[in-house]
Amino acid sequence: MWIGLPLLFGAILALAAPWTGRRLPPRSAAWSLASAAVSAAGAWVTALAMLGFTLVGQVP
Repeated sequence: MWIGLPLLFGAILALAAPWTGRRLPPRSAAWSLASAAVSAAGAWVTALAMLGFTLVGQVP
């Protein structure tokens, strides 16, 4: 898995969020953007955990 994927996901979300927020009804937009934000945060946490465990695994 490419470790930069969460960065890419976050950038795509940042670019698509205003467009999505304007075009969807308020209730759908809120749920969609909130679930996308939670997914992006989970991806960041996973990427940071993989980096952290890799660094810990390098310690003799």
